[in-house]
Amino acid sequence: MAASSVIAAGLINDTRQQWLDDIVACKYVMNGSTYQGEIQEKKIVGNAARFNIGITKRSESSGNDTITKVMLYRRNGQQAVEISGSFTKMKIQGRFFRFDLILKEG
Repeated sequence: MAASSVIAAGLINDTRQQWLDDIVACKYVMNGSTYQGEIQEKKIVGNAARFNIGITKRSESSGNDTITKVMLYRRNGQQAVEISGSFTKMKIQGRFFRFDLILKEG
């Protein structure tokens, strides 16, 4: 027989709030170079800690930029989250990412 456990809702809520308080910086990789991003907003939405990230580097030339990674960092400088993929944007456009870090009772 397998043991099971239930985490109290209060602890889960406290953990979400700790994520909001502790994650304070972001970076992204675009066209092979790493840039500093901007956390524009962070809040708790339902069972998630939501982070709205601004991709601030803009190129004046035509064509597309490829963003391959976005990372969130804790107050102590330690990386907390990494999202990898291939996101394309026009060089003259800014970009906005929304991360929902979900923590729920299971």
